Amino acid sequence: DKTYFYNVTSTDTLNNKNTTQTRVITLDTTFPQVTFISPQNQSYVNSTILLNISYSDENFNSIWYFNGSYNLTYTSSSLLTFPQGSTKLIAYANDSAGKLNSSSVTFFIDSIPPSITISQPQTDTTFGTNTSLALNFSAQDSNLQSWWYNIDNTNNISLANCANTTFNTSAGSHMLNVYANDTLNNIATTSVNFSI
Repeated sequence: DKTYFYNVTSTDTLNNKNTTQTRVITLDTTFPQVTFISPQNQSYVNSTILLNISYSDENFNSIWYFNGSYNLTYTSSSLLTFPQGSTKLIAYANDSAGKLNSSSVTFFIDSIPPSITISQPQTDTTFGTNTSLALNFSAQDSNLQSWWYNIDNTNNISLANCANTTFNTSAGSHMLNVYANDTLNNIATTSVNFSI
């Protein structure tokens, strides 16, 4: 890329001269550079993420990004809240010569833990036996990964495929805790108290 200066001078046969103003031409064959610093192509457990776009060009003109619905002017890094699920952003930069370049990023947000419902045992229930007590529950999340429970905050017991089960315990008052997590390790828990 170079900058050139030129003017034109003309002379007639009687030696009359006229010269134009000096003009400047800048040849720009380099495209602007534009890159996402944040967010990156990954998963996030927080829906508020720093939007930070890096750009450079000797003859920089403007930068903006497309959020899937609108073109928005980018002025500086800022915290933005994005929806759950997959989001694609495209950043654009142009220069004064009209050269345009773009960069994109796709990221996933899951900041919501699973929901758990225990249907058995019901809270504050008293049982006459301490063996084969029913544990019936459901866990919901679009990205469920694992489930487990414990009694009185002791040893955790895994539950395969979110399946209901039975358990044994001693006489007395107890607290049953059921847990579920998703693939981004958002953990949920719910508890019931019961007696034998």
